[in-house]
Amino acid sequence: MNLRVPNCHGSYAVLEDGVIELSWFCKDRSGWGRMLALVRAIPKRVFDADTKKWYIPATQENIEDLAQSGWRATKKSTVKIEAQSAFGKIPVPKKYAEYMSLPEIVPTIDPVETQKAEIEKIVLDNERSIIPGLRNYQIDFLKFATHKNGRVVLGDAMGTGKTLQALAWLCYNRSFPALIVVNAPTKLQWSIEYKRWISKVTDCPCRIQVLSGTKTHKLDKSFSYIINWDILTYWQDELAKTGFECLIGDEAQAIGNPESKRALAFRHLAAVIPECIVMSGTPARSRPAQFWTMLSCVDPTMFPNYRSYLWRYTNPKSSQWGITFEGARNVKELHAKIVSVMLRRTKEDVMKTCHRK
Repeated sequence: MNLRVPNCHGSYAVLEDGVIELSWFCKDRSGWGRMLALVRAIPKRVFDADTKKWYIPATQENIEDLAQSGWRATKKSTVKIEAQSAFGKIPVPKKYAEYMSLPEIVPTIDPVETQKAEIEKIVLDNERSIIPGLRNYQIDFLKFATHKNGRVVLGDAMGTGKTLQALAWLCYNRSFPALIVVNAPTKLQWSIEYKRWISKVTDCPCRIQVLSGTKTHKLDKSFSYIINWDILTYWQDELAKTGFECLIGDEAQAIGNPESKRALAFRHLAAVIPECIVMSGTPARSRPAQFWTMLSCVDPTMFPNYRSYLWRYTNPKSSQWGITFEGARNVKELHAKIVSVMLRRTKEDVMKTCHRK
């Protein structure tokens, strides 16, 4: 490993948790880019988005390579060379290591049963309009959304009618106009379903438009709108100032990467629109990394730090691209927390309450 770049000066600190923290300064942008490329080539390196620092394993080889490359040691530590973290030789930043070491908090009472009991206590307003023909479990979603002020994750399995439940909420709470973000192939189907179900309720506006393309124009607040994930970022500013009452995100695994443009756009809209319903049939306990964006949209205070969430609830692994966050850990603790904002039923669950009210 040669980390010597002209007009660049590097320093490192061997920390007590078995990692080396890197810092460097370059006189020009091109030099900084070359240094970054060299650091990224180091096996098992990690970038901490909070501290804006790079970390590598505190091995004897890495320390010798840094010294031979002219890097200056800024402080010493009693760290043991080849220190092992909970995940082998993956360097874990100290603040995350402390967070990861906490024992899993497992509730003594099934959180799903607690959720059901809370929903059972909620009484809907009889004066509000409800789409006729809703099943018991779909009525339960209206109760849950009422309890959470319209900011929920609807995680029902495929075939349970998530589209109808979201539209039923719009009617019950009079959450118009609404913005609905979907996959491109389903835009027309969503428009058809919107008109079909909303028309069943008196005085609910059936005016809906489908947005296409990247060229924006002023929107009419008397309409609800459907847009696909691929063009959301182009329309973000216009959508944010339109004055929507409810934001619906269908197949929200599309924003599983919180650093993607579409995820940033959706999170911005979720922050300015009073209500937010994100929908995904993917079980949270099987792919926790994909769920952080959805959870942060409906309740930003639950897991305010993305990196802490990843280190706590996934299995970090080293790869040629650095650390990857896959798999699941502490799933019972995670499930207990997200049940407070997420309602999920399988087909087997809904069959038990399939009779109509």
